[in-house]
Amino acid sequence: MAESKDDSILASEKIIAPLDKLIKYIYALPLVIDPFPKVSLNLLIENLQDSKIKIRSVYFDNSLAVDVHSDAIYELVRNDMISRIRFEGDHGLFRGDFREEGKLDRYLVEFLSLLKATRIIVQTVDGLKDEDRKKVEELGGKVKDDLQIINSYLATLPLGKVEELARFPRVIRIWYDQPLHGYV
Repeated sequence: MAESKDDSILASEKIIAPLDKLIKYIYALPLVIDPFPKVSLNLLIENLQDSKIKIRSVYFDNSLAVDVHSDAIYELVRNDMISRIRFEGDHGLFRGDFREEGKLDRYLVEFLSLLKATRIIVQTVDGLKDEDRKKVEELGGKVKDDLQIINSYLATLPLGKVEELARFPRVIRIWYDQPLHGYV
């Protein structure tokens, strides 16, 4: 499975955990694939050989643990041998309040939404400037709020564009504006 285009950006101090983990999921998303009961597991494995899928293991219940490039998820959804697709990564990264959609569990649905728009906090050398807004918009995102007191701003950006934003010289650090979990 291919890794990120430039692991040095992820390894640097610019992209702060757990945002780095979310970005790595773009290239190797851990899933469990449940075939329909009457589907031959060997036939399913053979069927998956041509896609961007690496099979990690076969479970006792005939489900498959796989790593998938995020581009291949919809290919799995269209596969008529598969009944369900579950996210097997760190559930703590997500709110989990998304609804299941068809074959996809709620965590996978939420990850797919992050591919389109991830809330991030970006610290710059001297706070939000017009050139920062322009860069975020060029990358398909939107600045949501100026966090002047910490020389930062809140933005939404497609997850796959975070690494490119991290390469922008004005950026010091980028955090995932991770949902808070709590109970009353």
